[in-house]
Amino acid sequence: GQEIVISYGALGNDELLAFYSFVEVDNPWDSVVFTQERVVEILREIQGAEWVDLRLEILVQLTRFRYLPEGVACQLMAGPTPLDRGTVSVEFSMVLLALTAPVRVLLDEGAAALAIKIGEGVELSNKHA
Repeated sequence: GQEIVISYGALGNDELLAFYSFVEVDNPWDSVVFTQERVVEILREIQGAEWVDLRLEILVQLTRFRYLPEGVACQLMAGPTPLDRGTVSVEFSMVLLALTAPVRVLLDEGAAALAIKIGEGVELSNKHA
């Protein structure tokens, strides 16, 4: 007889545990999901409230212009191959760019202009940083 193989699909460990009661060590489909609120909370702890609060308006504008859905979850993927590990979702990239924008660029261009640049994938200039 031949070996029977069952595929559960491209599922992270949270889904495997919830639906099939097991997890896979070094699961290439595993990921960590953060809410925007959690990312902001972590950065507040690291950088301080004033630093983060200056940049929160960019997130408001990204949502206003519909680059980000409201209450977006930010996903960090383990990746299906070693080269893909540590990749982030587009939404997570936008949130991180918004929350790490150099303050000089933010003051020069404004939150709405930066939100459009981030949403359109335009590289932010660090010349004023």
